[in-house]
Amino acid sequence: MPRYHQIYVALRHQIVSGIFDRSGLPPELRLMEQYQVARVTVRRAIIELVREGMVYRRRARGRSSSSITRAGRKASRRCRACWTT
Repeated sequence: MPRYHQIYVALRHQIVSGIFDRSGLPPELRLMEQYQVARVTVRRAIIELVREGMVYRRRARGRSSSSITRAGRKASRRCRACWTT
C-alpha cells in the first residue's frame, strides 16, 4: 500500500474518531515529521481526504497552516484543511 494511502487512512480514522476538532488538521510540517515523509506525500493524503469530502480547504492565517488550496484553484502555500459541516 502506498505511503500516502496509509497516511490518508490514519488521518481519516482520526477524523471519524473525533481526535481532530473543528480547528482543522495539524500543519503539513508536523504531519511530515510525524510520519517521516516528504511534503508531497502528506499533500497527496490530504487531497484524498478532500476528494472524499472529509475535509475542505480554507485560506489560513499564520505560519502554522498546512499548504492546501480550494478545490480547482491554483496551489497556495498558506491554506488549511478543515472539517466539513
